[in-house]
Amino acid sequence: MKSKTDKTKLLSDRRTFIKSTGAVTAGIMFTPSFSIAGSTVGMQEALALNGGPKAVTASDEDGTTWPRYGADEEKAVLEVLRDPSYKPNDVFEEAWKKRFNVPYCKAHFNGTSAITAMFFALKLPPGSEV
Repeated sequence: MKSKTDKTKLLSDRRTFIKSTGAVTAGIMFTPSFSIAGSTVGMQEALALNGGPKAVTASDEDGTTWPRYGADEEKAVLEVLRDPSYKPNDVFEEAWKKRFNVPYCKAHFNGTSAITAMFFALKLPPGSEV
């Protein structure tokens, strides 16, 4: 077992290390650029706010365009409206099982129904705490 003075020295050394590396890291972060072994490291570009390039270049019109679906989606919705069944769900679940190589898959229309189904699948006895 280490003596109390050894533990105090160890803690002091850790604190000193953390203080010094923290100061060095902060210095690096706030320095526009610096050189290590001949290569420049640090921030190379300015923020868009300060005249740098924009991070997002997509048109804002794309985010407000409606509807966000095409002819294939319209056709699928019409098929379900004309012949309401679970066939599209079955096709989706089978494709999902193949894609992720899992033995079971069940599609749900909201999180509550998914969680409820999970509890039934666990076959918990009455009075179980979750």
